[in-house]
Amino acid sequence: MKIFSLILENIINKYLRKYYLLIINVNKIYENF
Repeated sequence: MKIFSLILENIINKYLRKYYLLIINVNKIYENF
């Protein structure tokens, strides 16, 4: 169970980082307009 939660946490962190970068990029694009 501990291993499963670690894997799940790892996946969530990867997705959060991806969405976070996406949001930052979108904000930069909006600032340029």
